[in-house]
Amino acid sequence: MKEWWNNLPPIARVAKLYSPGQYPHTSDFIAVMQKIEAKDAHTFLFDELPTAFGVDAGIAISQEIVITLEKQLPLEKEALESALTVVEDRILGSVHRIFEVEQNTYSDIVDAIRNWYNSLDSQQRDAYARWQNSDSKPLILHLKSVDSLQDTFLTKISKDYGMRPVQDWISDRVNEYIERLESGKRLIDANRLKVESAKVVFEGDYKSENNGQVVFKDRVRLTFQHTNPGVKIYVAEGNTDPTTASVQRQLVHPNETLEFRNNKTLRVAVQDQDGNWSQLETLQLINEHKKYEINFAPQKQFGDEMATIVFPTNPEAFAVTCRSLFREGLERQALTKDQCIEIIQALVDELQRE
Repeated sequence: MKEWWNNLPPIARVAKLYSPGQYPHTSDFIAVMQKIEAKDAHTFLFDELPTAFGVDAGIAISQEIVITLEKQLPLEKEALESALTVVEDRILGSVHRIFEVEQNTYSDIVDAIRNWYNSLDSQQRDAYARWQNSDSKPLILHLKSVDSLQDTFLTKISKDYGMRPVQDWISDRVNEYIERLESGKRLIDANRLKVESAKVVFEGDYKSENNGQVVFKDRVRLTFQHTNPGVKIYVAEGNTDPTTASVQRQLVHPNETLEFRNNKTLRVAVQDQDGNWSQLETLQLINEHKKYEINFAPQKQFGDEMATIVFPTNPEAFAVTCRSLFREGLERQALTKDQCIEIIQALVDELQRE
């Protein structure tokens, strides 16, 4: 009996799982079994065990008591060994209700969960979105693919809720668990995207990659369009979140054009008139010609400012280098705009004479 008791899952020893109407002796039986380690075999079998079934301790063992034990012990054994199944039925019965399953088989529940997950938009499926909490995130992580209802709901999600696997519970936490499942699903359902993302139209010599990268030459123009003219389109640079009012961000009107020459990471979000946000989109702009521009060394050598370039190998790249040279000269006031024009014109005249 000691080996059998020790091999039971902890959930089976939770007395509150067993209603007195259906299991009149089970709570007392569990209380007695918890003493099995502290009692010698004779005391446990002849003094303690009979008390689980209403017999006073220390009373002489009669044939009637033996018959009672013979009848009740198999019933208690069956009750405790079926505890995990009973809890599983309670949990999966609630899952059946939460996901509005029409039929009653396990495969029907799996199909309903799959259909629910597949109907979610990209924002709802983002387990790391800001709105996700400890109730909703495990559902997104574990309901994408359900191979086993028992493994998913009795182990994985329960562990992620910080409640340990169901079989290891030491109290009846079914109601608490179901409330968290309901809360998580409600939160996910409530966060369906209400605002479309902005459409970005590119102009220039560029190519778009599937990972959000846009590789361009020299410069690229971006125009943000939206089907709702009343929305606000916010653009921020780097890792800044444009949905946060306190950060540095730019309000871009629909069909307004922005031009970029440098490598940039842009984050774009759209807000409608009711304050709802679109999904956060990220664009990575990469100027393929950037390497041909003048690059200055971080430290001067003997008072001179050192600069390097990657030597251009085609006319487009050569134009980038020349433009960069004159732009840096103007910014550092090495020459004026008129002097710059004079130099360029002199070069043109010289080339035409050759």
